Amino acid sequence: MSTASFRSWRRSVEPWVRLHGRGSPEAGLHIRLCCTPALQCNLDTRYTMLQWEALSTTEVLDAIENLVLKGTNQAVTWTTFFSSQQSHDRSVADFFRQCA
Repeated sequence: MSTASFRSWRRSVEPWVRLHGRGSPEAGLHIRLCCTPALQCNLDTRYTMLQWEALSTTEVLDAIENLVLKGTNQAVTWTTFFSSQQSHDRSVADFFRQCA
């Protein structure tokens, strides 16, 4: 998941929690149910159910963010982008998809 996609998802979850008046344990459980099965398994290895229920909504979203998004060095990302070259056996469309 991209950083922009995660932030968009988080911006939709936070108001949902406020609109429905969910408390932290109930909101955390609902947010966990919205995650993919692979992410749920990853969360289960890091938190017991009691630990998960003790987290605030913000802490729940931060915990998911730490698992979903990997830290990157922007300078390295730009260097990789500007040094990429199209190979002879690769179509222009494939090369542009990689650049995007």
